[in-house]
Order: sequence, then C-alpha cells, then structure tokens
Amino acid sequence: NIFYNVKNWFLDWTLVLFQIIGELMTKEIISKTTSYIDVKETLDKSHGKFGGVILKRWGFDDMFIHVGIYHDELDKAENISKELLIVHFANIFVNQMGNTIGGVKPEPVNLEELESAKLLRIDKALIDQLSEKVKTSLDACENIFI
Repeated sequence: NIFYNVKNWFLDWTLVLFQIIGELMTKEIISKTTSYIDVKETLDKSHGKFGGVILKRWGFDDMFIHVGIYHDELDKAENISKELLIVHFANIFVNQMGNTIGGVKPEPVNLEELESAKLLRIDKALIDQLSEKVKTSLDACENIFI
C-alpha cells in the first residue's frame, strides 16, 4: 500500500527532523551562555527527558514522547520501536558527521556496530549513501539560521 509507505516514511523523517532541530537549537542556545564542557554535561544528562517533557506539554503522541526520552538510552527503554531505532541512529550519525559544540568532535563510533543500525539493517553502503545525501542537504541549508 503506497499510502502506508509514504505515511511511515513521513513519520520516520519527522521524528529525525525533530531530534536534529531540537538538539541543534539546544546546543546553540546553551553554547552562547556557557562553556562547551557545561553544554555537553547538560545535554548528556537531561536533553532526552527535557525533550520528552516539552513534547508531552505540546500534546504530542506518546510515541514521540517515548522517542524523545530514550533516543540516547536504548538500554533503558522498555519498548524499542522502529521509530526509536531510527532516531537513535540518526542522532549518532549526525554527531559523527561533525555536528559539534565549540569545534570539539565526538569520539568516533563505528556506525555499523550500533544496535540500532543492526536492527534496522543499515550497512556501510547505506551509511555512505546517507552521508552524501545529508552533506548535500546541510550544505544547501548552511546559512539558514544566520
């Protein structure tokens, strides 16, 4: 059913987009007021829970809230949905591409070895394809918030 596939694709990418925009906005706001180390510690400790609270307050479906809370902590989630796996992978994928705070890059991760990549059957060839597409999109949007 083509409608089902389009609907699911849109939902999956809406989740990814929310995660990326939320993290970028949080990093931008916090980085203007404090040091990189403080920003990293704040994000590491609370951005999932904070995002979940915001999504709940705005009336989002429980699935969005669940993804918001657990996208960095698959091991703590009782239910691991396809949507959670997609956002978990996208989160790490984007950070590995250079989404940094204060020019400090994250520790390298073998994306193929992520639990989310394995469960979603994402291999090196697909990661390479995604990298090219994301780089092209990021280059096109480079000055959008300036």
